[in-house]
Amino acid sequence: MPASAPFPAIPYGYAYFKGIRREGCLYIDKTRFLHALEQVRFAFFIRPRRFGKSCWLSLLSSYYDRTEAADSTQCSPAPPSPQTRPPTA
Repeated sequence: MPASAPFPAIPYGYAYFKGIRREGCLYIDKTRFLHALEQVRFAFFIRPRRFGKSCWLSLLSSYYDRTEAADSTQCSPAPPSPQTRPPTA
């Protein structure tokens, strides 16, 4: 691996989703599970300590909070559309 490509920081013990995204820390995207979560009536999160439960709840809070909707584009910008992508050689 080239020396110019630093590894992202691991946010050990840090559960604030927006802060993790803004600081460029390592984050595994779990938003694909949102649809499955919305299909159940009750959700019970039973995982070991330090397994990301608080970070997941912070993600849910950011996702569903309408007052934070304007900031959501700053956390994860949309990928460029095919028309604006630079041509490949």
